[in-house]
Amino acid sequence: MPLSLHQAIRCRAQVAEAVAAHKQRVAARLGRTCVYKHYYVLDLKGLPYGALTDGRVRSIVKTMVGITQMYPETLYKMYLVNAPVVFTATWSVVKGWLEPDTQAKINIL
Repeated sequence: MPLSLHQAIRCRAQVAEAVAAHKQRVAARLGRTCVYKHYYVLDLKGLPYGALTDGRVRSIVKTMVGITQMYPETLYKMYLVNAPVVFTATWSVVKGWLEPDTQAKINIL
C-alpha cells in the first residue's frame, strides 16, 4: 500500500533526523564540531513508467521540498542513478518547482 504524502514526509523526516544524528557521531569521532553537508544517491533502476504519470513524482518532489525547508543547506549533492529516459523529460518540468540552488545540487546520471 503506497504511503500518503503526509506519511512520506514523516518517514523522510525520520530519515533526516537519523542522518543528522549519524553526522553528529562522526563529527565527535573526528574531533570536529560539525559534519554538515552530505551526498544523497537515489537509484531509480526499475522505476515504472506509471510512477512518472500518476502523481508519485509530484509527491516525491513535494517531500523533497518539505525536507529541504526543514533541513536547509544540508544537501551537498544528490545523484539520481539509472534514471529511465522518460524521467529526464519529467525532470525538465519538475525541477522548476525547486529553488535554483537546489536544482544545481541534483545530478542525473
